[in-house]
Amino acid sequence: MKFNWGTGIAIFLILFIGALIWVLYQSRQVDNSLVSDTYYQEDLMYQKKYEKLENYAKLTEKVNIQFTAGDKNILIKFPVEEGRKHSGTITLYRANKISEDKMIPFSLLQDSIFSIPVEGLDSGKWSLKMDWKWGKTSLFSEQLIVIP
Repeated sequence: MKFNWGTGIAIFLILFIGALIWVLYQSRQVDNSLVSDTYYQEDLMYQKKYEKLENYAKLTEKVNIQFTAGDKNILIKFPVEEGRKHSGTITLYRANKISEDKMIPFSLLQDSIFSIPVEGLDSGKWSLKMDWKWGKTSLFSEQLIVIP
């Protein structure tokens, strides 16, 4: 059998259509959801978040975050000042699985150390977002942590 140009075009079209079907199938397998369900509302509140970030940048003593492998805890040490309390939320954000995100409310009066157990959390990169008030000052901080 002789290979002519008509056979070549037919083979090309079959391969091209097959590749299109494969790309379409692969694109349907990817979760393309937004980072947050309230993405648009958070975008509208960006100026307030920016002001909280500026307030955090002005602090002389920053928040210290440590992972203790022995205790399997994330220790968060807040700055201390007499008569001012810390209260707010800590969000553990996992970029590749929104279902694993954790939001933890906290309130500290005298003690400046908050502990988060890591049992049940997958190992890997997590973004620790802290949105809190210290007295009357609103603050926001975001730091990357790695859980082994």
